[in-house]
Amino acid sequence: MPDTPPTDTTPPVLDRRSLIVYVSATALLVVFYQVPIGNWQRAIMLGLAPYLLVFVTALSMLRRHGWAVRDGASLLDALAYLGVVLFWAWAAWRKDAPRLAEGREGSPA
Repeated sequence: MPDTPPTDTTPPVLDRRSLIVYVSATALLVVFYQVPIGNWQRAIMLGLAPYLLVFVTALSMLRRHGWAVRDGASLLDALAYLGVVLFWAWAAWRKDAPRLAEGREGSPA
């Protein structure tokens, strides 16, 4: 085996897949257990997990099928990115719901 460095500098697919698993699992746990994080942090996690899934799928399509699917993979990635940016914009500019203690009269605040 030669001692030359590898020419492929992209991370292995396994590392990208494990990133998707960890981000998605964390986002699902936050939603399922209703972990008390801010709305903006929740929106970032819930937008990033599906986008990364689509991005890794598009990269896998390129790796398997070659440049023949470049236009389709590029369109898929662009639509996913547009979706996550629109979701983040909606989350950034929406009005936050009043807290339960602030919304009721006579409750200790």
